[in-house]
Amino acid sequence: MARNGSGTYNLASGNPVITGTTISSSWANNTLSDIASALTQSISADGQTPITANIGFNGFQLQGVADGVLNTDAMTVGQGVTATALADTSNASTGDALIGVKSTFTGGTARTQHDKNAEYLSVKDFGAIGNGTADDTAAIAAAITAGAGRRIYFPAGNYKTSSLLTVSAGNTILIGDGQQSTNILGSVNNTGVLAFTGVNCGLEGINVGYSVTPVSGATAILSTSFAFNGRDIGVSSAYVGIDISVNGKLSQLQILNCVSSGIYAHNAAGGDIYVNRFIINAGNTSNGTAGNIRLLNQVEAIIFSDGDVLLGVYPMTVDAASNTLGARPAYSRFNSVYFDSAVNGTSLNNCVDLTFTNCWFSNRPNNGCDVLTSEGVTFIGCTFFGSDKHGCTLSATSKHTTFSACKFISNSSSSANTYHGINIAANCTDFIIENCTFTNGWGASGSQGYGVLIAAGTSDRYVIRGNAMAGNGLGGLSDGGTGTNKFIDGNNPYNPIGSTVITPTGSPFTFTNNSGALVNVALSGGTVSLVTVNGAQAAGGSNTTVTVPQGRACVVTYTVAPSMSYYQ
Repeated sequence: MARNGSGTYNLASGNPVITGTTISSSWANNTLSDIASALTQSISADGQTPITANIGFNGFQLQGVADGVLNTDAMTVGQGVTATALADTSNASTGDALIGVKSTFTGGTARTQHDKNAEYLSVKDFGAIGNGTADDTAAIAAAITAGAGRRIYFPAGNYKTSSLLTVSAGNTILIGDGQQSTNILGSVNNTGVLAFTGVNCGLEGINVGYSVTPVSGATAILSTSFAFNGRDIGVSSAYVGIDISVNGKLSQLQILNCVSSGIYAHNAAGGDIYVNRFIINAGNTSNGTAGNIRLLNQVEAIIFSDGDVLLGVYPMTVDAASNTLGARPAYSRFNSVYFDSAVNGTSLNNCVDLTFTNCWFSNRPNNGCDVLTSEGVTFIGCTFFGSDKHGCTLSATSKHTTFSACKFISNSSSSANTYHGINIAANCTDFIIENCTFTNGWGASGSQGYGVLIAAGTSDRYVIRGNAMAGNGLGGLSDGGTGTNKFIDGNNPYNPIGSTVITPTGSPFTFTNNSGALVNVALSGGTVSLVTVNGAQAAGGSNTTVTVPQGRACVVTYTVAPSMSYYQ
């Protein structure tokens, strides 16, 4: 018989023979055939026997094996990798260094997993947990140190910190899985979370905030990094959201519930700060105490675009300790930004050359925007809608303010006809209002009194022209300015000026045009020898009409007084 299945060979029936047994051919043939069958199933030393089933070694080794050559050859331990070696992270020649990888794309070359892993650092490689409970400060600090000048990855999670983490090495970028997934949360209410001081540093796909109620000192992101770049950033429940004092770019921001300011830009002599596609929501009317956006002292060439600023005490404040060149906010632009639903209006003080294009101003319970001590503030295509008080105010110390193609609709929501589209303080000078619309409507409850009200005083050197002023509660324009260098023309229904009688009081008689518009002066009858306008002869007799610009004098010399009137 062959082996019994356990590897034991037993002789065929009739064996063993005893002394005196006659050896027959049948016995011999049967026994030898059985032995031959067993030998056939054995492994020959010269390698002739093909293996027909798996071979178990019962815990013993196969020793003295040569290294394999063909793909179908067995390999030795020396040729292969042991589990121990794969798990060994003690040096750079074991572990992931024993695993080969190759890009599936054409032209890809082979390298080790160790080299590929070195492309990215993860804070979890340094022991960060990211469960919101464990303090990850030390692990993150170690990752920042090791990853100087590289990209450091924060997998989705909540990373608790207890002290300020500073990124000082240039070109270091912290990257997460998106501001909705990766959160770095400060646990100390008066301590910053992240500070960037190196050149060209960045932050992407991470929300930075606080798990406690913040007080002064709790700044989520502090940047003194030249050319800082932030993208897909969230900030939540900080005292100050982002404090930036050098140039940089911020995009795709969501800043929520900041006590003092969402973005605080200040003392940035180099300027060039770009912020676009952002939402800053104070969350209530008690946050944003210094302005959801705050520009302080020398910040220049700042551009905000495509954003929404909501709620808070102030939507934005612009101010400086000194209204002097090189010490105040200047030369900045705001494009398509909504300043909406704050307690007070956007406050512009001690600043120069700010331009707002296609922006929205609507605040309660006060004004939409207040232009205080300033020079060269310009509004183009902006809307001032539904504020409880004035749409916009100009103080006496604002200079060279311009409104062009703007809309002032249904302001004075708190008290009908008490407040106005634009309220201009007494003695304010050098402003332009042109091609704007002033009216009540759009389904809103507000009823602004005048489209434009200029308080009684010495206001001068202003232009109000081409404005649509129908539909206001009290009228289109109330002009209390007594200056002689103003131009008011083509405003419907404030202009045109009807015929107004002029009474000559003695030759030569001087008529000075203080109507605010270019007028025609008609003379008829009497005996007139000379008519001059602004010192130049305009006519040599009566029965004539001369044109007199705003602020200019028409002098009539006569022996018999003519009848005179002016009209537009």
